Amino acid sequence: MNTINREISEKIIKAGIQAPSGENCQPWRFRVLGDIIELYLIPERDTSLYSWGNLASFFAHGAVLENMDIMARCLGYRLSISLFPDPQTPELMARIWVEKSEVRQSSLCDAITKRVTNRKPYKKYSISSAEKERIITSNNSIPGVGVLLLDDHKRIQILAKAGSVNEKTLFGNKSLHNFFFSHISWTKEEDNKKSIGFFIDTLELPLPAKIMFKVFKSWKILAVMNKLIGIAKLVALANEQIYKTASAIGVVTVKTTTPQDFVNAGRVMERVWLTVTAEGLSLQPLAGLVFLIRRIEAGETKDFSPEQIKNITDSYRFIKECFGLQNETVTMMFRIGRGDSPSAQASRLPPIIEWK
Repeated sequence: MNTINREISEKIIKAGIQAPSGENCQPWRFRVLGDIIELYLIPERDTSLYSWGNLASFFAHGAVLENMDIMARCLGYRLSISLFPDPQTPELMARIWVEKSEVRQSSLCDAITKRVTNRKPYKKYSISSAEKERIITSNNSIPGVGVLLLDDHKRIQILAKAGSVNEKTLFGNKSLHNFFFSHISWTKEEDNKKSIGFFIDTLELPLPAKIMFKVFKSWKILAVMNKLIGIAKLVALANEQIYKTASAIGVVTVKTTTPQDFVNAGRVMERVWLTVTAEGLSLQPLAGLVFLIRRIEAGETKDFSPEQIKNITDSYRFIKECFGLQNETVTMMFRIGRGDSPSAQASRLPPIIEWK
């Protein structure tokens, strides 16, 4: 006999889909069989050069699972999660058993719907030792995943510059450019209709840059501007200055790089983000570089120039050196601080649920 009803399943799933995903692609669907919820990848939504081997989507599915687990606990349930349970069905990310629990936990429930990417410059603010401790220890005891934070000014400068190599690459690389601009919604009406990709206002561009973005849609024009004035370098410099306003920059690391590791890293990152949100702080993922390096390290370099490969590789090395990492893999970098509320949020698709 089922211990959960449809309403409970829907609440858990709707919390899950509040998770972030690369380019807001939302590459997930669900199948409900009584007390079991199955989480599936929609591979056709995951076509970015940033997601080599679907790793970015595995990471995003981890965030879905963490939200679901937190919401279940708030509702008086607990989840038993089996990752990649069927080798014959590679799109099946997780099989989740929902069971009644005597304990209710609700500390992060409210943060699920409040969590948002904040790309604005942050205010001058020194993060406290207590805040750092709560963020770092939000790991949720998932083995093999680490969280590190740096708040000293010198290393923030280095990490900001390393993170901005993503924008330098994006605006100097035809394949990345075309993908990025094909996923921008230019009006709220368009964003509401598509409910996927980037809404232009979430990028927090000043008006002159917002106008120029429409010019940058043309790769031919952008390529000429790169030759004349180095526009990719200027965009990277502007982003570097924003990243430098961080009170701290952090990373989520794993010891090995299996799909399960990236799912678990996504769970930890979501809990970090929700903890930051509950602390009243802002967060922006600086994910581009750490996902591009996965493709470079796998030898899939045909879409990149030798200079771009060197810039990505060197910057990733700088990140690891700043955090004192050796054999660990960085799955995510992020900045935190205090910022004004974001100007906008991207729309979301309703959940795809198959009821059995």
